[in-house]
Amino acid sequence: MLFDRGFAGIITRRLFPMALLLPLFLGWLKLTGEQFFHYSNAFGVSLVAASNIFFYSFLLFLGARSVKKAENKRKLVEEKFRTLFQSSSDAIMILSPPDWKFLECNPATLKLFNIKDNVQFSSLGPWDLSPKFQPDAQLSSVKAKKMIELAMKDGSSSFEWRHKKFNGEEFSATVLLTKMVIGGEAVLQGIVRDVTELHKEKERVAALAKEWAQTFDAMSDGVSIHAVDHTILNANAALCKMLGKKKEEIIGQKCYVIFHDTDCPIGSCPMERAIISKKDEQLEVFEPKLNGWLLISTSPIFDGKGELEKLVHVVRDITERKKTEKELEEKNKKLLELDKLKSDFIATVSHELRTPLTIIKEGIMQVLDELYGKIGTDQKKVLDISKNNIDRLTRIINDLLDISKIEANRVDIHPKEFPICEIGHKVIEASKIKADAEGIRMVADCSAGENVLVYADPDRLEQIFINLITNSLKFTPKGGQITLKLEEEPDFVRISVSDTGKGIAGEDIPKLFSRFQQLDRSKGGTGLGLAIAKNLVELQGGKIWVESELGKGTTFTFTVPKVKK
Repeated sequence: MLFDRGFAGIITRRLFPMALLLPLFLGWLKLTGEQFFHYSNAFGVSLVAASNIFFYSFLLFLGARSVKKAENKRKLVEEKFRTLFQSSSDAIMILSPPDWKFLECNPATLKLFNIKDNVQFSSLGPWDLSPKFQPDAQLSSVKAKKMIELAMKDGSSSFEWRHKKFNGEEFSATVLLTKMVIGGEAVLQGIVRDVTELHKEKERVAALAKEWAQTFDAMSDGVSIHAVDHTILNANAALCKMLGKKKEEIIGQKCYVIFHDTDCPIGSCPMERAIISKKDEQLEVFEPKLNGWLLISTSPIFDGKGELEKLVHVVRDITERKKTEKELEEKNKKLLELDKLKSDFIATVSHELRTPLTIIKEGIMQVLDELYGKIGTDQKKVLDISKNNIDRLTRIINDLLDISKIEANRVDIHPKEFPICEIGHKVIEASKIKADAEGIRMVADCSAGENVLVYADPDRLEQIFINLITNSLKFTPKGGQITLKLEEEPDFVRISVSDTGKGIAGEDIPKLFSRFQQLDRSKGGTGLGLAIAKNLVELQGGKIWVESELGKGTTFTFTVPKVKK
């Protein structure tokens, strides 16, 4: 009892010193009393007996109290253990010798192995819930006994096991066997955890890693992963081919040694810049070692704390692109030279044509005015046609001269302050003759800007008005209307020219302000009017745009800076 590990042994060991010392103390008390004649021998015996009864009763009381406390504590511990045992999500079971069948299990075990109840479970052993063979080809019954022996010898054993549910379904699990003593008997506690999903996740991760590795090596760009100290951690096949080295010759080396044959990073190194800026960096560089142009891109990779961990280094061979760019640059230079020659030619020819045209027109006007005698109706008709065509040719020449000056940045703008309504009324009156002939109504709504002063070149502004109205006259049918409207804004005046023509398709609107662009060549013209108008508006600090819808007409709007008061 003294060496018992249970509650009785604990109580015995606690009371044993008092039970041993009490008789000695009472004997000493009796002898001392008799020696000094305090009481007789009979009284001493009675005293000892009474004391023994009292003290042993007291000891029994203490013992009973301790037993009760110990029992309560034991019940509390057992209750806690039972609660943990029953509520655990892991399958927990007890195996008992000598046949090592299951003695008890928690609900999670029954659920995991698809077993009805504890009675059914306690009739089984580990080999009954295992396939015949384990993945290493050992018999489950043989290997199970080895694992049990190991746990009994070392106190515990942890391993992975292929289990089988009662319905025959197999699954992988981790098993922890722990040696325990219950009621003086050594047993094994087994904890089983299903790792099927863990294995699937590992397989998914492995598949992703394989896919990443294949993608990494399939990339046409040379890609490498670098540590912050410039050490190359990984490199793909394209980079190895580019450098003419094997992967093992690259990994572990400093990138500047491999790429540039230097003992430190080059001055414009994008990786060095990325380490400092913590952002993506790029560099185009001619690499003599590879005899070609490279586009080097470096992107930082950060850890969970936001600290720079690695860098992705991408090398793209852009030698062919550089050759193409150089060829395009040379061709563009030649085109610009040809364009300049064309503009100079147009300007020269146009200028040379203006003088003889002016002389011819003047001669026709004198004949029409009958300065040299009377002319017949047929003669007058022919001369009017000639005059109109000379005017048309003059307008074409003027447009060509204007566009050539615009392209050469030689347009003279002479801005001044003036009331914009004057230009509006002037252009409307000048356009009415042709509009009336075409059966088109001209309307001017200048009330909002009647007294507004603008800062612009009046001649160029009049040219813009004429170009926009002329364009509207071409596409407005008989019986239609063209409206000129002025609106005052805080910093500028908005002028719009609207017509009731057939409108413009959305895909054609971006083409309108291009040179020599005509959506309908049957209407005549050079296709320069709108391009000239746009450039003249922008040269004076304004903007121009168009709004249109098929079947609903078109509105051209532009702005002119207003004189601030």
